[in-house]
Amino acid sequence: MKPSERQVHTIFDGFTRKLDSQKSELQREIEHWRSAQIRLIDDHVREQSRLLQREYEKQRSLLNGTRQQFIDATQPYERTGNNEQIDLLLA
Repeated sequence: MKPSERQVHTIFDGFTRKLDSQKSELQREIEHWRSAQIRLIDDHVREQSRLLQREYEKQRSLLNGTRQQFIDATQPYERTGNNEQIDLLLA
C-alpha cells in the first residue's frame, strides 16, 4: 500500500470510529427515550386500572343496593301471595 493510501485509510478510519461512536450515543438516547415512554405508559395503565377498580366497586355497590331494594319491596307481596304486584314490580 502506498503511503498516500495509508494516510487516506487512517483518516477515514478515524471518521468511521467517530461515526460509530455517534451511532452508539444516539442508540443509547433512543433506548433511554424508549424506557421513559414505557415507564409513562405503565404509570398511566396503573392509574387507569385503579380508577376502573374504584368505578367498578362504586357501580357494584349501587347495583347491590338496588337489588336489596327490590328484594325488600317484594317481601310484603311474597307474604301475602300477591304475584301480580311482584310481576308489576319486576316488569
